[in-house]
Amino acid sequence: MARRLATLRYAAAACSAATLLALACGPARAAEIRVFTSGAPAEVQKVVARTFSAATGDRVLLTVANIAAIQERLSGPETPDVVILPAPQF
Repeated sequence: MARRLATLRYAAAACSAATLLALACGPARAAEIRVFTSGAPAEVQKVVARTFSAATGDRVLLTVANIAAIQERLSGPETPDVVILPAPQF
C-alpha cells in the first residue's frame, strides 16, 4: 500500500511538472526540455514526456540516474530545466 501511494505521489509530481513545462513553453517554437530524475518515478515520467511531446511538439530529454549522480551532474556544467526527486523520508 505504501509503495502504491508513493507511486501515485510520483505520478502527481510528474503531471505537475509537465503542466508547468507546458505553461512555460512558448507556443511558436519547439523546445528541448532537459529533465533529471531518479528511480521509480522515471517510468511514469517517460509516459508523461511522450504524451507532452506529442501534444506540444517539444522534446523532453530525460536523464535517469541515482541521486548522487544527479547531484554530481548539477555541480558540473549541465543545466537541466527541471529536476524531479523523491521527497525526503523522515
